[in-house]
Amino acid sequence: MLVQDQFIYYENGVSVTTTLVRIDEASYSVANIGSVLVRKAHNILGALFSIIAGLALIGEVSDAFQKPSPVDVLLSETMTIFVTLAIFLICGAASLKPKYHLIFRTSSSDQRALSSYDGKMISDVQAAIERAITQRG
Repeated sequence: MLVQDQFIYYENGVSVTTTLVRIDEASYSVANIGSVLVRKAHNILGALFSIIAGLALIGEVSDAFQKPSPVDVLLSETMTIFVTLAIFLICGAASLKPKYHLIFRTSSSDQRALSSYDGKMISDVQAAIERAITQRG
């Protein structure tokens, strides 16, 4: 008799049953997953670009106030300041939100299976996989 697999989790292209984890196009057997862990990674590169852009912004603003104010120089300096400010804000915002990685630990290696900025979703998937592991017996 064929036993129907129960869905423990099904959302955002991720499904977890008592025997199978499917993430997008990849499938993983629950029997081969020893444990599952979450690692949080901060965007160090974004923070670095934000610091560099912030220093450039300070230099551009101080440079703009020291120059005579013909319209073309003022317009050029203003555009440079706004572009630098935009880079500073974008990189700074990107560096604030960490990325979460769901990692499967198997007998042979660790494998990053899923990455997202949504920590709750990663936590929910982790809990579902842990439940599937405990239900396998």
